[in-house]
Amino acid sequence: DTNPRSLLFQLAQLEKHFDRLPHERESALPSPGQRVLIENVARLRLLDPRELTALEGGWHDSKTGTVLSATLADLPKLSDAIAVSYFAHTAISRTEQGGSL
Repeated sequence: DTNPRSLLFQLAQLEKHFDRLPHERESALPSPGQRVLIENVARLRLLDPRELTALEGGWHDSKTGTVLSATLADLPKLSDAIAVSYFAHTAISRTEQGGSL
C-alpha cells in the first residue's frame, strides 16, 4: 500500500483526509463516511494478490473481482456521506437512486 497508483493507497489517503475534516461532535463510533472507508480498506487488505495468478478464467468471478465490485459500489456512498455532513444544500442522494452516474 505504498504505491500511489494502488486503490488501497488511495483509500488510505482518503482516510487520512477524512480524519482531518471538522466533526460536529466527538463520538466513539465512526461516522458513516468513515465506516465506508474502514470496510473497504479492510476488504482490500485481506485480499491475497496471489489468487490472481492461479485464476483460469476471468478475474471478475474471483474474490478480488467481488471486492473490487463492492468497493466500486461503495464509493458513491462515501461521496454522499461527505456531502450530507459537509454540504447542507445537498438533498438528493445518488445511492437512493440506484447508485450509478
